[in-house]
Amino acid sequence: MPNPAGYYSDRMRRLIRGTTKDDNNGQDVESWTDGDLLWCHIEQTTGQRPTDFGATETGQDATVYVRNYVTILPQDRLYSVEWEETYIVDTIRRGDNEIVCECHRYDLLEV
Repeated sequence: MPNPAGYYSDRMRRLIRGTTKDDNNGQDVESWTDGDLLWCHIEQTTGQRPTDFGATETGQDATVYVRNYVTILPQDRLYSVEWEETYIVDTIRRGDNEIVCECHRYDLLEV
């Protein structure tokens, strides 16, 4: 049996990735624009402390269940409206009348 509508109690906004070229060096510059609001369920799974470029950043891994089969791409991000947290989508798969996204987030990530 699929999850009932009340199971998806988290309101999230899809942030759609776009790129432009930097005029100085030709590198891609990423930006995210607001997309649709989605009903989701966030399950925080584990904490993390990755070290990137010599700096330790705290965060967590999470599984986000998105109600119905909406369009989400691996380059997108999901923003929790209530908790003001941005989740970076790692993988996407189909569930039972839902999209299941494996994500991670950093505690201090600014979009």
